[in-house]
Amino acid sequence: MKTNIVISIGILCAVSGFAEPDKLTLDKALALARNQSPELRAARAQALAAGQDIRAAGLWNNPELGFEMEGIGGDNNGFGRGEYTLGISQELPLSGKTRKAKDVAQYGLKAADQAVQLSEREFEVMVRSTFTKVIALQEIAKIRKHQEVLAREFAETASTRYEAGGASELDTLQADSRYEEARLATLTIEKQLEASKTNLASLIGVIPAEMGSPFGEFYTSLNDARTVVVGSSYPALQRFRSLEDQARAEAKLARSQDIPDLTLGAGVRYEAEGDIQSFVLGASMPLPFIKRGRYESAASMLRADAISAERDRLQRDLQQDLTQLSVTYETAFVEVNRYREILLPKAAKGYELSREGYE
Repeated sequence: MKTNIVISIGILCAVSGFAEPDKLTLDKALALARNQSPELRAARAQALAAGQDIRAAGLWNNPELGFEMEGIGGDNNGFGRGEYTLGISQELPLSGKTRKAKDVAQYGLKAADQAVQLSEREFEVMVRSTFTKVIALQEIAKIRKHQEVLAREFAETASTRYEAGGASELDTLQADSRYEEARLATLTIEKQLEASKTNLASLIGVIPAEMGSPFGEFYTSLNDARTVVVGSSYPALQRFRSLEDQARAEAKLARSQDIPDLTLGAGVRYEAEGDIQSFVLGASMPLPFIKRGRYESAASMLRADAISAERDRLQRDLQQDLTQLSVTYETAFVEVNRYREILLPKAAKGYELSREGYE
């Protein structure tokens, strides 16, 4: 229980401070982690890719170069009476397809940037939590070691008193048992501390031997607990908003696909028999008998509604988690103050009385 209290307080409080060169502060751990995190590298690469999507969305299709030959080989005359046409054509997107495609890509970039912010926050929380747990275990390990030393001293005192006839064999056995329990508690917490340090080292991208000793001002100042409301500015909620906007933009783009694009062409025709050259112009457009875009647009709108509902669910869950975390903090806040002001002074007094009774 004490461990949970210490860790809960540490996670919710800033743990930072100045340290010696061989010490690892929270700020230094965060700086190392940001450079080494594969999660952050992946999120940033996705944002860069989304930026390239915008550039691609604003481009037209390449023009087409065409070449035709007619009347070749008639009456075994070879190429003497043929007609040759060389032309170039360009598809012209109508109904604002280029702009709408760019809108889709813009919302995709916005969502990718917000994903980077979310990854940074989540990773920072992970590093802070692990760092704080290491600090907490270090403090607990010191206490366990001190308890082990005291238990050994009590066991030695009990043994001395037993040999002098001032204590029973039962007193000696009880003191020895408490000492063994204290030793086991010390070994257990040291193993937990070693595992937590290994986890922290993996997060910041160093080997445990080179990490240094985590250092920070630990629960020296606590802020009063206060109610916090999850706002729409939270990156995860903003990202869902951008994804919803992107889905609605995709619906507009899909709807515009039912309007066919116009293709214009121009070229030069050569008639070999009369040695005549002439310009050729042309235009073409698909016939929109099948309007697939309306169904794709409806599907995109439904996806937008689903994303909106998912955003509302996330906001509800975040608020519930935050409320529970606030209760945990309030409980820890009260318990810490009681330990400082009531329990620890009484425990110190009891320890002094116990030592006086054995001496």
